[in-house]
Amino acid sequence: MVTTGIHTADHFATLPSEQRPHLTVEGVGALTTLLPVLRSHPTENGSVPT
Repeated sequence: MVTTGIHTADHFATLPSEQRPHLTVEGVGALTTLLPVLRSHPTENGSVPT
């Protein structure tokens, strides 16, 4: 889940466990630091596309 200003991360913490995000990122800009890390680590569903 990427926070965009509509909801904060706290909003999603109140959801039932099956609806909660596995990961929360503070804004789209934070994805630029996260994607290189994901590319270097295999995921359950395969690698992250480049």
